[in-house]
Amino acid sequence: MFNSLKKQFLILILLPVVAAFGLLSLLSYRTARSVLINEMVATGHYSLEASAERVAAGLRSMDTALQISTTVMPFHGLDESTRHEVLKRIKAQIGPTASAVFVAYADGIFSWSDDRPLPGSYNPLEQPWYTEAKALPANETSGMTSVYWDRRTGGPTFTKYRVLSDDKGRFAGVMGIQIDIKTVQTLLSENDRVPAGGTFMIVDEQANILVSPAGALEGLPLDNDNEKLDMAIADAIRDPGVEELQKVGERRNGTWYMGFKRVPGSRVFVVLRVPARAMLTPLYRLTIEMTAVAVPLIGAALVLLLLMTRRISRPIVELKRSAQQITAEDNYQEALPVNSRDEIGQLTAAFNDMMVGLRQRDFIRETFGRYVTQEVAKTILDSPEGLSLVGENREVTVMFADLRGFTPLSESLAQEVVVGILNRYLGRMASIISSHKGTVNEFIGDGILALFGAPVADVDGPLNAVSCAVDMQLAVANINRDHLEKGLPEIHMGVGINTGVVIVGNIGSEKRAKYGVVGHEVNLAARVESAALGGQVLVTEATYQRARDAVAVRERRMMRFKGVDGALPIYDIRGMRHPAPRLLPADNFDGEAIAAPQVVRVRVMTGKQAEVAPCQGRLTHASTRWLEVVVQPPLAEDAAEIRLDLDETPGEATASIYARIVHRPRGDIAGSRRARISYMTPEARARLVLLTAQPGTHGDP
Repeated sequence: MFNSLKKQFLILILLPVVAAFGLLSLLSYRTARSVLINEMVATGHYSLEASAERVAAGLRSMDTALQISTTVMPFHGLDESTRHEVLKRIKAQIGPTASAVFVAYADGIFSWSDDRPLPGSYNPLEQPWYTEAKALPANETSGMTSVYWDRRTGGPTFTKYRVLSDDKGRFAGVMGIQIDIKTVQTLLSENDRVPAGGTFMIVDEQANILVSPAGALEGLPLDNDNEKLDMAIADAIRDPGVEELQKVGERRNGTWYMGFKRVPGSRVFVVLRVPARAMLTPLYRLTIEMTAVAVPLIGAALVLLLLMTRRISRPIVELKRSAQQITAEDNYQEALPVNSRDEIGQLTAAFNDMMVGLRQRDFIRETFGRYVTQEVAKTILDSPEGLSLVGENREVTVMFADLRGFTPLSESLAQEVVVGILNRYLGRMASIISSHKGTVNEFIGDGILALFGAPVADVDGPLNAVSCAVDMQLAVANINRDHLEKGLPEIHMGVGINTGVVIVGNIGSEKRAKYGVVGHEVNLAARVESAALGGQVLVTEATYQRARDAVAVRERRMMRFKGVDGALPIYDIRGMRHPAPRLLPADNFDGEAIAAPQVVRVRVMTGKQAEVAPCQGRLTHASTRWLEVVVQPPLAEDAAEIRLDLDETPGEATASIYARIVHRPRGDIAGSRRARISYMTPEARARLVLLTAQPGTHGDP
């Protein structure tokens, strides 16, 4: 945090001022918001109380009207016209809350206050108010229905009713007052003080919306949108023990107040829902105004502070910038100007001297690193014991990679072409090895010796080595595609890998040394590589066991090697299963049968030299990768590398094919051998194209 003078000034001066201002503003905002929310809750509570009481008072007045009317008015003895007029006067006295007043007798007489005719199928004796009144106990004479949908009005309605008795006290009929809930909603909205943006709703005991300003909600549950605040209020309404409740919470578009209260003496609830946005708008406006004033003030303070710190810290910032460029980019600038004699000037002069020393050190490291890996160069130059000739025993995975048939290939190409192919190949392979945490120990002609686990230890060395080898083979395939486009010959690489304890360290004398590895396991890795065909990756048992869960194997073979007692299990790697699945191309025998087997001269290769005395053979199958030849007398069992010279044509160069013997073909033909082609001269390639173009058979003879 305090890694520059400029930041120290800004943090120690400006930050406390801004923090104090921000804290005071936040406390003021929270206090004002709390006050406004409390005011909203109080207003909502008052509105609910007033609304519920207004409806309850209307219901009580209806009870009084019913009691008086049923006591003093002999409705049954009046004619229909008189009953109708009396009921209209009673409705007018009650007020707009009553949507209709009626009397219904058991003998079928029914009169009501409305001038409109009733629906033809309307049967008063089947209405809720009649059936409930008739079922009242003997000691009860009045009641109120639950909310029901009235066929006459087409809306939610409930009815206050009172039993009519004959002169013997028996049930004779019902007098009732219908209350249209929509009318109640209108009266509440017109007469009660509703907070800004608030809405009244009337719901039943199951929290179903009976009436709301948004008519589309009528008939839906109060919690139909699954908002937590709505669900909490709806659950409380459905609880018979809760008469009223108020809550403030978050809904989808901000903070809301929501509350309800049961209308005394009824089965309905008044619900009020109010957004806090309207109440908090003045607070939001004040916050914006305060921010508009504070931001310019803080900006002005920041400008003044920057001007002051720039004058003090500019020379030190220049030193820091130069040091960062040296560290991150190895970019050594010209010496910085020394403009003063104070401590900053002395520091600048010392920094210039340091740049000279670092430039010399990096020149030595870069030059040295061209002959050994950068890791080895860093270890030797940075550690006091870097030049020690003492080695150590360490488990290392050793990988040898070598191009097959590159020596004869290089003899047939121009020098600059060979160097270009080799540099492209080695550069690409070195990059892949580095990306898999390997170290190129040395380039041996067209071969590579790479280490995994030295000089930097790596517990995943075997797995990284196998994964690296697979990627190297895939990269060689890409190089060959590029060669095909440019008219260059293909190259093929064999890879051998072994894991074991070897001696690692600086090997040599006090005057000349190299970082290397020695031991039996290194020799074994070289032997395994010598057995690999072009495109193959062969690994020993030790390497396979450490990487077996991630690799795919083509086959397991028992092989014998010089200097090793007995046969060893060797695994031919097919590819990687994870973490990034990838497979090497299949390399099955695909030789085309030659209609007229070609007479060839076969020489066994020892190292890079061919035997002087050739054997005579017949080339029976061939492709660009494989061949099958019958040699008489048969070749020795340990013969591995061979050269086939096709019959010479006068005036033309000898057509030669270099190949590695793989095995005898099925059928056990005497003297027959199958071999993987390492390299063929252009003349040999042209001859093979002509030979395989003649009619023949494919595959095994």
